[in-house]
Formats: sequence, C-alpha cells, structure tokens
Amino acid sequence: MATDGAKGAAMGEHEAVLIAKARDRSALIGIVGLGYVGLPLAVEFAEAGYTVLGFDVTRRVVDGINAGHSHVQDVPDARLAKLAKAGKMSATTDLARLKEPDLVAICVPTPLSKTHDRERRADDPGGAGDRAAEHDVPGHDP
Repeated sequence: MATDGAKGAAMGEHEAVLIAKARDRSALIGIVGLGYVGLPLAVEFAEAGYTVLGFDVTRRVVDGINAGHSHVQDVPDARLAKLAKAGKMSATTDLARLKEPDLVAICVPTPLSKTHDRERRADDPGGAGDRAAEHDVPGHDP
C-alpha cells in the first residue's frame, strides 16, 4: 500500500501528464451522457482540437452521432458530421471503454421528485452515473 507521500507524488505525476496533454490537445476527452448538455460540450472540445469519445445508454443516439446526425437542436448535423468524419468525435454505449479517456465529464440528468429527492428513471434504473462509477477511470481513486 502506498504511503500518503507516494500517493501524492503519483498524483502529481498524473496531473503533470494530464496538463501536458491538455496543452498539446492530445488528451482524449470522455463525455458520459450525450443529451442537451453533453453533446454540445463534446462538440466544443472536438472543435477545440481534442478527440472526444462520448458515452450514452441509447443506441439510436450513439448510432446517429457516429453517422454525423445530431438529435440536439443546438448542434447542427453539418457541425457534428464534420467532426465525426475527421475522427474527432465518436460515441459508444460500451461503458467498459471509460478506461480510454484521459478525463471524463459526466453530463447525465439528476431526476428529482416533488420533494427534491433523487429519483430513479424507469428507462435507466441503474443510473448512467452509477454505472460509469463502476469502471476504473484513470486518475479516479475510489
């Protein structure tokens, strides 16, 4: 088991590598949830020069994104198609691939009940965020 000093040194190295990758745009960006928040964020990262791997639980959404078709009003098809064709933007339903990105942003809804307690969605009973947390994400120390 690593000592706190060793853990701090390792984290410092990880952070330095991530900062370098961010500066030279070689970091692979992961976005979990490709809805009205996640897809525009993914497109912004891709247009800034990063390669983006998006994750969504809906096969239709993933297939559309990979074909360059947007399901979000704020992201025109032409904008997405250009990025998909250039290999800057792709999507998957395979959460095991969460090990690939250098950093991950989770953009999934948090449904609330009338009393503002978190509710499970009938179409996503496990919760995408909960399922994403089950995978070993680089830099994440549970």
